[in-house]
Formats: sequence, structure tokens, C-alpha cells
Amino acid sequence: MNNIENIAIEMHDIGNTYGGLKVWETGGKFFWYIEDYDSHLLSLEDEGEEIPESLYKELLSHYYKEEAAQEVLHDERIKAQAAEQEARAVLEKQRDELYRKDNPISEYATPALMLQGYYDGHVDRDAMLRTFDEASVYHVVCDVTGLITLKDPMVPKSLSQATHQSNQML
Repeated sequence: MNNIENIAIEMHDIGNTYGGLKVWETGGKFFWYIEDYDSHLLSLEDEGEEIPESLYKELLSHYYKEEAAQEVLHDERIKAQAAEQEARAVLEKQRDELYRKDNPISEYATPALMLQGYYDGHVDRDAMLRTFDEASVYHVVCDVTGLITLKDPMVPKSLSQATHQSNQML
């Protein structure tokens, strides 16, 4: 069985859902066999059917033509995939450039610069606030005026604020 398995040529494009057509030559005779769901249990020697030499040669010529055509298709697919990847890279670069143009928030290195950019009219308010939230930047938005101020929770209140609060308590 192994001997025939090694010399049998599988016609990949001819067959059924379980396998392809296999052809081989043994002792001057020519055989074929179509794999089926249970063919792994069977021997090609036992199941192969003898065919005329002309049919065997015709199948081989078809196989080698298909094999050459498959190589050409494979090369074309590789070229097409490379072109597609290059096109994606160009589109991604263009998208990134457009994003940077439309969202200059990425150009501001610190929260203070982002805030200044917002007040200068260059940074989108929602994008800036979302960035502050995502980066855990402590900030306060006034409910009345909408004024945004940055706060550092580690810095103590200024002396004037502390004095003002102590006077209110008295």
C-alpha cells in the first residue's frame, strides 16, 4: 500500500468532497481511484481500477497543465497581495495624516498645551476632555461658564484660598 501511495499522483481539481482522483502505474498497467469518506481504511492496490494507457496519459497531461496554471495563479496572487498591502499602507498613511490634520490634539505634548490649544480654537473640546479622562488628568469644568481648569491634586491650596475658606468658617 505504501508503495502505491508514494507513486500515485493526486489530481486535486478532480474528485469529490472527500478527496481527489489518484492515478498510478504499476507493472505496465494503469490505475485510478477516487477517494471517499472511508478511503483511509482501504488499500489503493485493492480498490484501484485499471484504465487504458491513453486515459492515464491524458489525465497526466491535464495534471501538469493545471499544475503550471496553478503556479502562474499563485505568482499572480502573491503579486496582487503585495500590491494590496502596499495600497493599504498608502491609505493608512493618508488616513493618519488626515487624522493629524483634523485632530491637532495629538500635536500637544502636555495637558496645559492642549488646554491652551482649545482656548485658541485648535483643539476639539470633547476630544480634549476624553483625553484628560483617559490619561487621568485632574481637571475641573465649571457648570456655569464651561471654563476648564487643570488642577493638581498633590499641590496644596494657595494661601489666599485657605485664608478665604477660614474666614468663611468664622
